[in-house]
Amino acid sequence: MKKSVRTGVTAVLAAPLVAAVFAAPANAAPGDVALSTSVEGNSLTVSIVNHTQNQLTCAWTAVSDTSPQNEYTDFGLVGTEGRVFNAQTVEDGSYTVNWVCDQMFGDEHWGTDGFADPPTADVEHFTVGQQHGESGSLGSSDNGDNSGILGSFGSLGSSGSLGSF
Repeated sequence: MKKSVRTGVTAVLAAPLVAAVFAAPANAAPGDVALSTSVEGNSLTVSIVNHTQNQLTCAWTAVSDTSPQNEYTDFGLVGTEGRVFNAQTVEDGSYTVNWVCDQMFGDEHWGTDGFADPPTADVEHFTVGQQHGESGSLGSSDNGDNSGILGSFGSLGSSGSLGSF
């Protein structure tokens, strides 16, 4: 009798460990969370869309491609309604944005290579100010595939502000 009780207790105690080891990995869908940038003059606004039912912690970093000392970053909570981070004034130049969002109290992650493993998005690129003989201080944003995700927020008006969430 002692052996069958010991075997039963061992099986009961080992079951959660075995389940954790062989559990299916979290599967973050690439379209669930996305980052976009908008630039007006030298003002950068970063927006994150959250199509999950979870709260997220997110961080992003924009680094100048030609002047790495020009680096801008922010982080914070992103609810199910998404988040528009406060505008930051950035120096003229071309920038690359990397980012990551982690599910609070969960295993899912979204973001770019080197920030999220596995990555679910390409890096974001934008340009501020005069570049290669251009005039003026018009900014542009390019997320690599030219489809953008700003449609998730609404369209940009002439004032450059995003529609409401």
